[in-house]
Amino acid sequence: MKKYFLGVDGGGTKLLSLLFDEDLNFISSGVGGPINPNFSTLDQVKESMIQSITGCLPEGFREPIQCCHITMPGPAELYVELLSERCPVIESRRLSEGGACLLAGIQKKTGIVALAGTGSGAFYIVDIERMYHLGGWGSLVGDEGSGYDIGAKGLRAAIYSYDGRGPKTVLEEMFKSYFQVEDFVEIRSIIYKNPNYRSTLSKLCLLVLQAARQGDPCAVNIMKEAGKDMALQVTTLMKREGVPEKGVDIVVSGSVWKKNSHMFDSFKQEVQNLYPRIVVSKPLFEPAVGSVVFEAFRLYDEIDNDRRNHLKEQFQGFLYDPV
Repeated sequence: MKKYFLGVDGGGTKLLSLLFDEDLNFISSGVGGPINPNFSTLDQVKESMIQSITGCLPEGFREPIQCCHITMPGPAELYVELLSERCPVIESRRLSEGGACLLAGIQKKTGIVALAGTGSGAFYIVDIERMYHLGGWGSLVGDEGSGYDIGAKGLRAAIYSYDGRGPKTVLEEMFKSYFQVEDFVEIRSIIYKNPNYRSTLSKLCLLVLQAARQGDPCAVNIMKEAGKDMALQVTTLMKREGVPEKGVDIVVSGSVWKKNSHMFDSFKQEVQNLYPRIVVSKPLFEPAVGSVVFEAFRLYDEIDNDRRNHLKEQFQGFLYDPV
């Protein structure tokens, strides 16, 4: 009888459930809404979990889940409880956010992760089991370099452009179009009347990225500063934990880095100014595939090119930056 596994990855934007078998073959996946209890109610978290599980498990699926790997800031036990209503769960384990990103990104057990999604943070992972963390203070007081931070800075640049307090930027007109308003000042009431302001501002990051690609100086500067902010987190963590320059690679992770050359190049340059020999990479897979790589390491001592190609073929829908 074939054995099945489940990888679960969630945060402030979505919850992804990924079903695969013992031969590391993709079976199915399902997506739900945000599950961070700091920004969503328990009812909303539960609904997102049900949506993700229902979308993932094939109709009539009742096979036991050998291990459910869970990466989320929310109540993992609630997810397992809801999953158990659909099929038996033999084992569940938490896989740290940094560990999932590292495994999915460069298929190694030891390394550094620079995470920039809705929030941000830096992780130093040693053999998957030990993790050291810096950042992740949340949008109110931290999360520098995150989608929220970039979106907020982009909106501030547009406000300064509108007021005349700063240079003109295409972001002013882009945000008017995005929010479908005639007068820029109408954006204020839209932002403050929205209880999920964090998600709203995070989504503006995509417009800042678009403006940066068009060469808008304000947007380019915001992205470069975001790269420097992430580099400061990583290099501070390395100094604090005494991370060796050789033998430990850095991988970026999170939606903000995608097709974001200004931010990535700025980050890489800042890091390599202090650590010239360190390798800085973009990830191969989305973090959800970290659970698959974890199971691969239970089968093999290392992930060679043949095994990596098998994973790329099976999980091509979860490649971080598909060609």
